[in-house]
Amino acid sequence: IVKAEGRLTQTQAGIVKGNPSLMPPEQARGLDVDPRTDLFALSLTAYFLLAGSFLYKATSPYELLVKAAHGPGAGELAKVRVLPAPFNRVLEKALRIAPGERYQDAAELAAALAEVPDASSAEMARLVEELFADDFRAELQRFAAAMPAPTAVGE
Repeated sequence: IVKAEGRLTQTQAGIVKGNPSLMPPEQARGLDVDPRTDLFALSLTAYFLLAGSFLYKATSPYELLVKAAHGPGAGELAKVRVLPAPFNRVLEKALRIAPGERYQDAAELAAALAEVPDASSAEMARLVEELFADDFRAELQRFAAAMPAPTAVGE
């Protein structure tokens, strides 16, 4: 995905392209990329899906690119660790700064995800409630505020 073989155009050396919110450190630094780079980007996407926000917070595009170039620090790793298990453990390894310390290929990542148990509907409902409880409460309050107050029959 990051570096397609046989493409008609090439990115100029020293030019970084992509979304820094989903960018592995080596890509943000303009270094060589490989399939492990894609797995890091996929893991940042998975974090977004699980947490509802990007892992890196910044006040400017430059600051975001610098954070991506450094990779997850203690604050970002703390946010990963509070995700439900086993996703937290899988993402913590997948988001390691050094490519050699990450999952080395998609098969290895898939094997780690295989420990995710099949969940029943009740378990999935509990997990969704746990992850999005604040959002649900806020939405219910907005809905209640938009509805007219009920009136007694005959009024």
